[in-house]
This record gives sequence, structure tokens and C-alpha cells, in this order.
Amino acid sequence: MPGPACKTGQGIAVAPDEEAILPMPPFNGSQDLLSHLERPTSSLAVMQLASTRIALALAWCATSCVFGIQASILGPTASILASHLGCQESDLGPVIGMGGICTLLGGLPSGWLIDRVPGNRLLAVTLTLQAALYAVIPRIRSIWVLGVVWAGIAFMFNIVNTGLQVLVIWTFGEARVMTQVLSLVSALFGVGGILAPQVVILAVDMGNPLLSYEIIAGATFLMAVALSMLPSPFNPTLAAPSANGQDLAAQSAKGRSRWLILGPALLVIFANVSIELGYAGWIFMYSRSVTAFPDLTAEHLVSMYWLAFTVGRFASAGFASCVSTPVMLLTSMPLAIVGSVWPLLAPSPVSTVASVLLVGLGASCGFPATMALTAQYLSLDGETNGLIATVAGLAATIMPALVPWLAGQAWLRIGWHSLMVVTLGMALLQWVALLQLLLAGRANRKASRLVAADAGLDAPLLSSWHGSE
Repeated sequence: MPGPACKTGQGIAVAPDEEAILPMPPFNGSQDLLSHLERPTSSLAVMQLASTRIALALAWCATSCVFGIQASILGPTASILASHLGCQESDLGPVIGMGGICTLLGGLPSGWLIDRVPGNRLLAVTLTLQAALYAVIPRIRSIWVLGVVWAGIAFMFNIVNTGLQVLVIWTFGEARVMTQVLSLVSALFGVGGILAPQVVILAVDMGNPLLSYEIIAGATFLMAVALSMLPSPFNPTLAAPSANGQDLAAQSAKGRSRWLILGPALLVIFANVSIELGYAGWIFMYSRSVTAFPDLTAEHLVSMYWLAFTVGRFASAGFASCVSTPVMLLTSMPLAIVGSVWPLLAPSPVSTVASVLLVGLGASCGFPATMALTAQYLSLDGETNGLIATVAGLAATIMPALVPWLAGQAWLRIGWHSLMVVTLGMALLQWVALLQLLLAGRANRKASRLVAADAGLDAPLLSSWHGSE
């Protein structure tokens, strides 16, 4: 690992134990790295920076796709694992539960690590360990050993998840570019979820369904090798200058208003992830019980939901170049409200299909766009993103459990309409919390400008990079 970078010359970062690291001009946290080149070191440096950023974005998108396959493979292989272990599919419940708990527990530690270890190297080590554990799964003969191995894999999920988000935020400062890249990274995770059953089919065609885990292990290790060869952006909040009392006063003012912004942002993310996973988890039961669809049609509706969700994330990446992030959120989120109200007012096959499409599109850009929006108001370090990951983990746990519980309460007499009721509640919550986030963010920016004007500073954030070994 290289030593701490020292500033020398025209924005060239030089480390004591290396000749030179990637040239990196200073930039403001609210600007894109390539848009702040008033004093470029050279055309070669600009081209090198542009090519490196493109390589990073491609590597992170590919990693997110593999991550989506990792996170989705247990379901399509449940019967295969049960047969291999000589147990029932229901016996795998503790394995899934242990994985969920460890994913939740990994949120805060992952953020702590991201702040202190070069990001791409941390991801490379994490992916290498995951690859080794995935390769072990076909050789396991005990369900309890499988539980321990899966818990280890799941604990590292948030290192990958948080790491990808943080590194994108630290690398792409301008709101629209950040929204585009975050949306692409998130969309590729959805593509990975769609590809997971295809990996199992490929393994079956090769003669051994358990080879699916070895295929995943190989793909994971390839991503580890690719990331190990790329530089890692530093946390720009650690490089921000704090040379005088006025700057410290500005930071103090931001600290007091931090939770006024972070609180609504966490609510938006909690509600959005609740819709994403809760709706996907129970639309099958709703369509069978309320709309009386056959099993095959209900399964197709689940696929249709994820297709609409993934298309929505790709679309948000495209629209981000011409539409502001707040406008994108304000116009897309009401689709989830309409999609949950319609079946409640007029339950029918048509309203169910419309609901699947509307909720999928309405929930699609919420997480990446909210992350990008919050990053424009606050400096998001790894620990903050770890907190966000923990809240997302809670959302992934609570709503999927709340919907069937409400459906089973006979005195409520709503049955599986509970899915639309809870979805509506979360859709309204994310809308209201988004409005509060926008108001708090605007007030914070105004206060920051006043403090900066009094201090006579622009308070730029400086960025540098960990170079490759």
C-alpha cells in the first residue's frame, strides 16, 4: 500500500514510496471531476483522468452485476442444495435468516472500513474471500456448515454494496453524472438478479447444477483481479482544508444541520427499499389470492416487476443528463402511489398488471437518485453510507415480514390486500420525506453560502487517489 500522498507541483499527487500517482486537479464537491479543469496539468493528464474514470465506472458496473447474481442465487438453487444436503427446502430457512442478520450487522463495519482502507483494494480482498467461500459450497455436506459459510458471504455483502456506492460518490461529484453512474450500478445489480436463474440453467446443461456456485466464484474472482489493478479515490472529506477558524465554523454549522438532511434521506431510502423488496416478495401471493391468477402467470408478474424496475433504473441514468435529480424523484415516485391505490379501489387483473408496472417504475430510481441528491447536501463518508446500508437492511427485513403478518390478521379483513396497503403507506412516506429532504437541503445550502461568504472562502474539497501497487 502506498504511503500518504503529498501535494506537489500543479496538482500532481506524489507518494513517498512511489514516483507518481494519477494526476488529480482539485475539485469542488458539488462539481464533476472533469468539469473543474481551470488549471489542467496537461492534456495528457486530462485524458488519463478521463480514461481512468471510465475504467472505474465499467469495473464497478460489472462488479454490481456479479453482486446481483451472488445475492440472488440462493433462491434458484434452494431445491438443488436441499437435495445435495439430504434435507427439505424449508430446512434452509435458518441459513437464509442467518444471512439476513449478518447482512444487517455488516452495515456499519463496512462503512468504517471504507473510510480507512483504499476502496478498490478493500473490494478486491472482499471479493476474493467471497469467491473462495462460493467455491466451497458444492463441497459442503452439512446444513450448519452451509449456514456458517453463507453468513460469512452475507456479512461481506455490505462491504461490496457500500463500497460501490461510496466510490462512485467520491469519484463523480456533479449531481447528474453521479445520478447516472449510481443508476447504472444499481441497474446492473438488477440485471444480475435476472441472470442468476440463467447461471443455474447453464450449470444444469454442464451436468452439475452445483457448478453454478463455481461459476459465480470464478466471476467474483475476475472482478477482484480487475479492481486490484485500478486506483482508489480517497475520501474527499478527509482531504478538505480546515486551516482557519472560519472554516471550522462553517463545518460546525454543517454538522448542526446534518441530521435535518440525513434524517429525511434515511426515511426516503427506508421507504423505497421497503417497496422494492416487499412488493417483489409478495406480489406472487397477491396475484394468486386476490386476482386468482394461476401460478405461472403470477411468476411472470414477478419477472415483469423486476423488468420494469430495471428498465426504470436504466431510464433514470439516461434522463439524468437532461433532468435534475429532484425533478426525476418528484415525477417518478407518484407512480408507486397510483400503482398501489388503483388495485385497492378497483381490484381486477388489469389493475394488478398496471400496479406491477407502475410500482416497479415508481420505485426504480429512488435509491440511487436519493443517494446522489444527499451527496450534494452532505459529505458522505463510508460510515454514513454504512448507516444508510443498515437502514436499507432494516427495510429489507421489516416490510417483507409486515405484509404477511397483516394478511393473517382476521380482524382486519384485508387479506393479501395488505400488500397494496403497506406499499401505499411507504410510497406516501418516501414522497413526504423527499419534500422534507429538498427543503432541508435548500436551507443548508443557503446557510453554507452565507458562512462561506463571511469567511471569504469557497471551501473546496481536494481529491487525490491511491495508486496501483
